[in-house]
Amino acid sequence: MRSFGPMFRLFRVAAGAVVFAAIMVMLGCATASGSLFESEVSAPTERRVGVTEPDDTTAEDEDDEEEEEKVGLAIRTSPTGADVFVDGRRTGTSPLRRELPTGQYHIVAEKDGYRSAELFVSHVHDQYQEVRLELEEILGRLYIDVVPPDAEVRTGFRSVTPGRETELRIGVYPLAISAFGYETHRESIVVNENLTTTISVVLEEAPFRVDSFSARVDHFSPTDPGLLGSASFTVVVSGPGSGEYRVEDSSGRVVLDPIPISFTERSTTVRWDGHDTGGSRLPDGEFTIVFTGDNDIHETHSVSIDRTITRRARPVFGGAAGTLYSPLPASFP
Repeated sequence: MRSFGPMFRLFRVAAGAVVFAAIMVMLGCATASGSLFESEVSAPTERRVGVTEPDDTTAEDEDDEEEEEKVGLAIRTSPTGADVFVDGRRTGTSPLRRELPTGQYHIVAEKDGYRSAELFVSHVHDQYQEVRLELEEILGRLYIDVVPPDAEVRTGFRSVTPGRETELRIGVYPLAISAFGYETHRESIVVNENLTTTISVVLEEAPFRVDSFSARVDHFSPTDPGLLGSASFTVVVSGPGSGEYRVEDSSGRVVLDPIPISFTERSTTVRWDGHDTGGSRLPDGEFTIVFTGDNDIHETHSVSIDRTITRRARPVFGGAAGTLYSPLPASFP
């Protein structure tokens, strides 16, 4: 039994080495673009182990570069983008850095909607110095009364709650008020310092209409397991209403009988999987989606069935970017 001891230990070491090698191979396969180790794989340059790259930059040159970067007067503001004046002369927009002679300077920062900030600073030439100015917002108030009360109110990129006073920085704002079933109201408003700007708006009811009728793709393959396996189109309407869509082939023959749609929100998306009314798959070819609705609305969009569009399965260890299946370029619209 003793003679088998060394052989058994050798066998365990060999088995461990095989398992380790297998793990390394799997990790190596997974280090393609999109894996957790992308930063290691996508290193822009190769470096040989044990070889020192030549560097022509001396310590003196590095010191000179660092000293050159740290020379001058750096002026920063909060918020950024303020006009900076040095001794009454506009110098630029913050943040900035300027090389100035030794002396005392009067620095002013100005920005629309903010109170100007200023300071005096003593600066020594060939030295680095940083100063910061804080600009205070100048505020006013906005109050909007709108019918219907659940309308969406926006001043530029900011949402405002109707029936509630809102503080805004002074200035001119584009105002947009919208609600499903109503025409959008637009105007420009002015918010003044320490004053409340009051706006009252009654939205006008909008007749039912289609504002847009669009498809995500112009061709699809019913055999595709993903998003290219059906044709989806989106109808954006002005308000509540009803309509229906049907599908016609290139000769104008109806292959999918009308399907009703009830619009209860602004945007509605409908999908067609390439089957006819009886549930049979239609052959490749050109088709037309016809949408009709209230108020004699009639919209069309052409789409084609093309089974040459393919999406091949790829294993996760083949470098797929975080998914089990990765689409090929041919599968994109």
